[in-house]
Amino acid sequence: MKINGDTGPDTKCPVLRNRFILTRSCTSIQGRMTRESGKKPTRSRCPGSASLGWGGWTRLVLVLVAASLTSCTTAQEREDPASIWSQGKFQPSEIAEHIHATRRSGALYRDFRTVLLAEVIFQDEKHREWFRYMLKERYQVAPEELAAMARMDTETFENKFEFLVLVTPGRHEKIRLNQPGSLWKIMLKDDDGHLLSPVLVEKINPDQMTYHYLEQHYPQLNRWQEVYRVGFPKLEKTRVSTPLGAQPFQLLLTGVEGTVTLQWNDPALFYLQGVPSSNPR
Repeated sequence: MKINGDTGPDTKCPVLRNRFILTRSCTSIQGRMTRESGKKPTRSRCPGSASLGWGGWTRLVLVLVAASLTSCTTAQEREDPASIWSQGKFQPSEIAEHIHATRRSGALYRDFRTVLLAEVIFQDEKHREWFRYMLKERYQVAPEELAAMARMDTETFENKFEFLVLVTPGRHEKIRLNQPGSLWKIMLKDDDGHLLSPVLVEKINPDQMTYHYLEQHYPQLNRWQEVYRVGFPKLEKTRVSTPLGAQPFQLLLTGVEGTVTLQWNDPALFYLQGVPSSNPR
């Protein structure tokens, strides 16, 4: 930024920029008034500055520094990771609608401090179908490969409740949900009220296909988020003619500092379609 031929600070911060403009403007006005009056140039000073004194200047500097720190945040601080999934750019629009309807998000706070943010997508039949559709359109996967993937997806869906879990620690500490020494653990309460332990906790790394799939639709993903595929044992009730339970599904992400509970009220989402739910909400 140039004012009267001088180069200002290269900054996008409005506080610093405005402070520089004010300082140069005051100097320019004082110099012009001195030249017009023919008086000997004196030390440039903004109007009203003489009455501030040492204590006044100290307070003014502290106020300006505080304003600068408040207004000039980094790009990372300006990001809001609490709703990554809701900002998704899935195409076609039905995918976005389905994700919005089935995703769950939660947060844990303590003493006005963010402890943990969590976003979860249940990998139901529709989600798996759209993933295969993406592979077909973008990677030109052969029909026989897609058919094999469909059979594998059906088998997995009948034997496991699987979720994509994205967690963001409040202090940028690693969660390490897939390691035995992690301070956090994840549990699932099913529609019968049974508490299930995971049979699969797999960290999804940036070089894996699923991560690339999410990254394409969610460019807000960054190095502070950790993505996991978590699976729990499942009895496919449609195969044994067992009615669905009346309890909501709850995914519990718990640790010493507290618990994040994510809830789905309709258990029909978690089973093969065609079985009526006893709790349709």
